[in-house]
Amino acid sequence: MKKITSIIIIVVFIICGCNNSQFDAPENPSQSISEREKTPDEILGLKEPGRLAASVEAWAKSNELGDYFRQSRDRLAKLRAQLIEDYKVRTESDLEPTSFTRETLGKYNETYDVDAALVKFMVECYSRKEVRPLPQNISRHFTTAMEDRGKMREIIKEAPNTISRLENELETFKLEVSNIGSFSWSQEKELNDWKEIQQKINDVFSRSGKANSQAAALLANLEKATENDMSEQTYNLRDQADHLKSDLSSFYNHITQQLEIVNGQILLTSFSDNCKAIIEGTKSVPIALDNKKKRMAEIKELISQLTSSRSRGYSDLASLDQQAASLKSRSQKEGQDEISLGNRIQKLARNYQNVFGSSAIYRLKKELPEESACAQIDTCLANFKRSINASPNADLSSAFTNLESKAYQLSDRMEEEALLKRMDETLNSVKKLAARARQ
Repeated sequence: MKKITSIIIIVVFIICGCNNSQFDAPENPSQSISEREKTPDEILGLKEPGRLAASVEAWAKSNELGDYFRQSRDRLAKLRAQLIEDYKVRTESDLEPTSFTRETLGKYNETYDVDAALVKFMVECYSRKEVRPLPQNISRHFTTAMEDRGKMREIIKEAPNTISRLENELETFKLEVSNIGSFSWSQEKELNDWKEIQQKINDVFSRSGKANSQAAALLANLEKATENDMSEQTYNLRDQADHLKSDLSSFYNHITQQLEIVNGQILLTSFSDNCKAIIEGTKSVPIALDNKKKRMAEIKELISQLTSSRSRGYSDLASLDQQAASLKSRSQKEGQDEISLGNRIQKLARNYQNVFGSSAIYRLKKELPEESACAQIDTCLANFKRSINASPNADLSSAFTNLESKAYQLSDRMEEEALLKRMDETLNSVKKLAARARQ
């Protein structure tokens, strides 16, 4: 009886164990990835470096293979960090992969393949208990400890000159920026002035960014050098490089902020100029169009007088000839200004949505986080709406369509040129008739 009871208990435990294993089984990896949000590594398709047995890694630390492995993993980590950072800023900016993304992905995949070949080679060397020379297909990707030490000695040797050069460059940058001036959101300048300033600051920004990167690389190399070279000279050079890197970083941050202001001022001034042009256009286009219509009416009237000159014995023909010449000259001169004004306002009115539309204003304000700049945008729009007697929340599309139509009429010369041609033909015909009448 005890034996039967024991068998039953064993069977129950087996059944329970089987049932529990169903609940404890790990989820399907592919299913879990599809059900959760993918990581940047998965989206970018970054392959994770293969593992290396702890025993192999410990053995390799006593020979150059350990240095190669460290170099390989450092490169992969650096490239991955660059790709993740690039992914984050592209995501925030709603951008697809750039040329930098594709280039760095290519480098990562190449480095991954080299790393995989190195791991395989290291395991083989460990199994044979001998360190062999790296295969030719991967040896070019690594430097030996002797080469690293030689490189470090060269860096230490050149460090004083590099530090001196970068310090001089920093002083030059400060002098150039001092001559350019300092800028704030409250300043007002002409658009061309801001563009000229932008060009100058961009140049300093680019060169100081390069110097900042060089200082950072120098400091990293000197920090690495102090791990093996503990001389007072090396430590002093590292401290100088650290101080230089701090100064260049501060300057680079300052020039970056100044450039952001200038770039923003260009956007803001351009928008403000467009607002002023539209406000002026709503006033000047109708006036100019009325003037054009009056001038065309004068041409028609002169054609009528030329036609009826015969009834007056052509006594007023000389006077009409002078009037025609004066009217033609005035038409051509005023027409140039009308074409310029009409085309300019047409372009603004036609691009209303891209300049004054709600989406365009939203994008502009997003690029100008400064509250005073955003307030200036609202002021410009409010001034325009007041200039056309529109309510604050009115839809301005019909007003811009009407303005575009008037601007087109103002810039179109076809009808007036046809009238001028008709006037010339009538004048020549009447002159011929007058000459015959005198014979």
